[in-house]
Amino acid sequence: MNKIVVADSDKASRDFCYELFIHDGHQVWTAADGEKLLEILEKENPDLVMVDACLLEKEGWDILEKIRLKQKVPVVLLVASLNAEQQKHALAAGIHEILIKGQSPIQFRDRVRELLLHFPKNGDVKNKSSQEQTLIADDDEAILRLLTFLFEKKSYRVYAATNGNEAVRLFFEHKPDVVLLDVTMPGMDGIAALKKIREKDTRACVIMVTGLQEESIAQEAMAHGAYAYVVKPFDFKRLELTVSTGLIVASSR
Repeated sequence: MNKIVVADSDKASRDFCYELFIHDGHQVWTAADGEKLLEILEKENPDLVMVDACLLEKEGWDILEKIRLKQKVPVVLLVASLNAEQQKHALAAGIHEILIKGQSPIQFRDRVRELLLHFPKNGDVKNKSSQEQTLIADDDEAILRLLTFLFEKKSYRVYAATNGNEAVRLFFEHKPDVVLLDVTMPGMDGIAALKKIREKDTRACVIMVTGLQEESIAQEAMAHGAYAYVVKPFDFKRLELTVSTGLIVASSR
C-alpha cells in the first residue's frame, strides 16, 4: 500500500483518482487547491504527489517549489494535453513524469503502478542492474554523444547509431533492453525502425525521441508499440525515469 496525494481543482478528476487508487489498495488524499495540498504535506508523508496543470496555472507554478522544500517526493503533472508552456515549467521544476488525462482507468492505473514500483518509500529512484543495455539512435551527433555519456554514467552498456538502418542492425545484433529512437533520421526514420524492431521483438522498451511536438506522430509511434514518446529538449531525470519504468514493464512481458 502506498500513500498518494492528488491535487486537482476539478472535482470529477479528484473523484476519479480517489476511487481508482482506493480500489487499488492505496491511501489517498485529495486537494482542490494548493493551500490544501501543502496542508496535507505538512501532516502526511506521501509516496507520490499528483498535481493538475490547470491548478498550477491558476495558483502559480511556485507551488512545485514549495512541495520540494517540504518533502523529497516524486511529483507527477496531470494535463489534458501538453503544451509548450506547461512543458517548460514542468522541466524547470524537475517534474518526474507527465500523465495525460483521458486515458482509460486501466491505462492510468497501470502507469501509476509503474511509477510507484520505480520509487521506494523514501522517494529515491531504485538502483538498476549495471548489465542493462541501451541503444541510442539520433542523427544529431551532439545529442548522441550527450546521451551516450549520461547513460554510461548510469552504468548502461550503450550502442550508438546515427540512422534507422544502423539502429535496426545493432538492435538485432545486441538485443538491448531499451531503445531510444529519434523520429527524424536520414534513410530509415525512427517510426520505420520501430516497425522493423516490432516485427520480431515485442518485449524491448522502445522510446521515441524527437523535437517535433506533434500528437499524430506520438499516436503513430504508440500504435506501433512504442512504450513512450519524449519531446526535445528533455529533462534527463524524466528521461531516466521513463527508461527505468519501461524496463520494469518490459521485464514483465
